[in-house]
Amino acid sequence: MRPWVMFRLPNALPEELLLSRLIRFVTISGVSGSQFLKACFGSRKKSVHPFLTSGLNSIAEIFNEDAVKLLRNETLAPLFSFFMPEHAAYLQQMMLTNNAAKAIRASQLPSFESGSTLALKYCPVCVCNDLYDYGVSYWHRDHQVPGLTVCSRHGALLLYQDLDCRQRVTPGLLPSPSQTYEKVTKAEQAVAKFTNNLLELLTAQTPENYASDTYKARLCELGYLTVSGRVRRKALMSEFWLFISTFRQHPFTPLPIGPKDYRYVSQLLERRTNHHPFRHLV
Repeated sequence: MRPWVMFRLPNALPEELLLSRLIRFVTISGVSGSQFLKACFGSRKKSVHPFLTSGLNSIAEIFNEDAVKLLRNETLAPLFSFFMPEHAAYLQQMMLTNNAAKAIRASQLPSFESGSTLALKYCPVCVCNDLYDYGVSYWHRDHQVPGLTVCSRHGALLLYQDLDCRQRVTPGLLPSPSQTYEKVTKAEQAVAKFTNNLLELLTAQTPENYASDTYKARLCELGYLTVSGRVRRKALMSEFWLFISTFRQHPFTPLPIGPKDYRYVSQLLERRTNHHPFRHLV
């Protein structure tokens, strides 16, 4: 038996990321991050991914948790699985087992140029509210969606905490309060709210249909498909470009390069293709 197998993780707070619970655990328990990694994964050098955490079976065994619930409720696996159904089963299996590198490859993050630079994001208003309501700040799962820059609840621009070191289960690595925050546009907040709602739905149940089929059905309802099933791409892109024109540019937010970037939308209508999650969400 592991020497501290009877330890328990702090109860999950609303929409809390699993990494956040692990950080809170080492902050209050006296167990160091390296001790936890050694006991759980057999190596003090294990690097824990912030939102696609692997080794969930081991974590669940130590803390008497349900590994599948950790996967669905405290990581972004439901979102990635929905947008990439061809890789969903393999991604989830690699996350449940201790196969971090394979999980990241299955998520396609490296091909989206989102795998090399990692950061945790937080809303300064959420931080103040969480400190008031729970006595502690924490990392929210929905804030960590790649490309997302806005808090769905408060319409505030998310702030970034770069993860420069390999060791991420570090005592005290929690969001710090800020006295100021930047408001965002209605379109940016609309995408953030949609993302939050979708993540809640996918956490409860993963749809069996392809996202591309759902898009086509909706485009047909809105009159953007011809009788033969072809996309009225000029009309669609014109409306889409008008919607996103108020979005601020960000290096990790993939937006169309211009109003004639028709492939930005048309590629999402093809089955078995992989694209950055933000392209689906926007």
